[in-house]
Parts: sequence; structure tokens; C-alpha cells
Amino acid sequence: MYGNGAVRLIGTKGGVGVRDNGTLTSLTGNPSVSTNGDVTIGAPARMNAATDIGINGANVTNAGSIAATQSIDANTMQEFDNQGTLNAQRIGLTTRGALSNSGNMVASSVNLNGDQSLTNSGSVDTTNEAVLASNRLTLSGGSVKGGTVTLQGGTIANQGATVNAGRLLTIDATRMTNSGTLASGGDARVNAFIGHLRQRERHAERAEFTERGRRDVEQPGLGHQRGQMLDIGAQNVLNGNGRMISAGALNVRSNSFDNTNGKIDAQRDATFNVSGKLMNDNGSIASKTTMVTGTAGSLSNVGGKIDAPLSAEIRVAGNGDYVPPVDPQPQPAGFEPPSGYVRMAADSPDVRKYSGFYGPDG
Repeated sequence: MYGNGAVRLIGTKGGVGVRDNGTLTSLTGNPSVSTNGDVTIGAPARMNAATDIGINGANVTNAGSIAATQSIDANTMQEFDNQGTLNAQRIGLTTRGALSNSGNMVASSVNLNGDQSLTNSGSVDTTNEAVLASNRLTLSGGSVKGGTVTLQGGTIANQGATVNAGRLLTIDATRMTNSGTLASGGDARVNAFIGHLRQRERHAERAEFTERGRRDVEQPGLGHQRGQMLDIGAQNVLNGNGRMISAGALNVRSNSFDNTNGKIDAQRDATFNVSGKLMNDNGSIASKTTMVTGTAGSLSNVGGKIDAPLSAEIRVAGNGDYVPPVDPQPQPAGFEPPSGYVRMAADSPDVRKYSGFYGPDG
């Protein structure tokens, strides 16, 4: 079907749907599909527009190719399932139910909003902005790429996907789990104040949270270029066997922080404000050029390393309730340090870096 102007397919009767297995092209206008039923664009169907494309239906399934010079906008009452290709300057998909993408989306900006759930196992490739929002957001493999990338949701699960932001990565969630790769060439901000930021190994691969910003650079005639910031705020941060890497500064605010067997590297200052326990057993926390500073309610650092060239000091404040025993005995490996407790190997070179009470191991 071809048209020089607008091409419209409209179904108003309940249950009436639209199925396209051919080609629908508007050479100068804005093709649109609107129905109270389902919209199915099968393979190898094609829908092309010189300007914009609009799709409205109860359920929309695309297994073909939809391309517009300007924008693709779709609204569904129940589900949107993209198995094919979407290509436009701007893509906006909104559904009251579930939104899933196992195909490819290419645009300058993409905005995906699934009220109940959003699952991406395909690719979202943008040159400017990618926003994925849902009450339950799942990245199951696949990739999300953009100049700025924003993930918003009640629960966000990154299951082996690669998320790469050129300038800014922002994550706002009630609960987040990460077994994939989150990377930013600029700032990275994570806010999960009601839930957990969890990193874990997936199969034989190491979970990574990386922020690849520029390092501090001073060159004659160029002035001073500041590095970027990896900023994490969460109720509980679990980085066991994981990695957090910032090419600039690192700032952590949490109730508890577990870096057992983990690795944390910051190019500049690494600052920790942990109101509860900080676990760094067999882990590594390091600033490569400046200092590691902060406070913790309690600290366990058996076999761990906290290192910086200028200063490395974690002050263990506690709440004053803990009184060290007169004749302390070694504690089991699974010992939970009370508030105000510092535990480390007796020969640890880091002993001088902490204030507060010292436990039976150091």
C-alpha cells in the first residue's frame, strides 16, 4: 500500500484488529494505525514513512520493519512486543501492561515505558538518549547504548546485559540486581535507597560496574580537565566478587557495604559513608592518586586491603554500645561485627588507619 499523503488504518469496533504482512509506505504523510483490537506486523512486512508513524491498539506485535524519518510513537492498552526493527529519529513506546524488545531499535532518542513490566533482550542503540522505565525492568542479555542512559523502576534486574552511556548513566530503583556490565564514559549515579544494589558473578564472567570517565589532565594551554564521578546511594550495597571502577572520584552512601572478595578502584578520592557494617574481607579498596576516606559503623578487613598514596583512613564510629571483652577470643569466620568493631589480621599493615575499638583478630 502506497500513498503520497497520510495513510490511516482505523478499526473502531471492539475486537477488530489489523494485520500487515506486506508493505505500507507513505511518501509524504504520516501513516497511522489505530484499532481497539490487536495490531500485528509480521515478517517480512515493512512500514515506512517520510515523517512520523503512529500505532495504537490493545496489543501490538512487530516482527517486521518499521522506519520513519522523524518519529515512531506507539501506545497500547495491554502489551507491545517488538521482535523486528524500529528505526527513526525518535522512538516512543508506552504500554499499560508489558513491553518487550527482542529486536533492534535505532534512533537518536528512545523512550520505553511499560507500566507493569519492561523486558529487553535485544538492542537499543541511540546517539543521544535512552530512557527505560517500568515497575519491573529486566535487561536479559542484549544491550542499551546512548549518550545518556536512564533506567527507572521499582525493581531493576540486569541479567548479563551491557549498558553503556557515553556521558551519563542514571539508575533510580527501589531494588536493583546486577550480573551484567554497567558503564559510563562520564558520570554514573545510582539511587536505590529502599532496596539493594547487588553485584554477583554470572557463570564464569565477572560482574562489573564501571565508570570510564576522563582522568585528571593538566597540559599547557588546555587548562585543567576534571575526572568524572561514580556516585552510589543504596540501603545495602553487595559487591561480593564484583568490581567497581571509577576513572574519577567514587562516593558511596549506604547502610551496609559488603566488598568481600571484591575490588573497588577510584582514580581520585574514594569516600565511604556507611552507617552500618563495612565488610572488606579479602577485598580491595583503593584510590590510585589521592585518598580513601570515610566512616563506618563497624569494619571487617581480614585479608583485605585499603590503600591510597596520600591517606587511607576509615573512621569506625559505632554507636557506643559495644564494649570490647577483657580477654578476647578469636571469632569464627562468619562472625558478624557489632557496631564499633574493627576486625582484621593481626599483622595487617592497615591497623594504623582506623580509629575505634579493635577486635580479637587485631
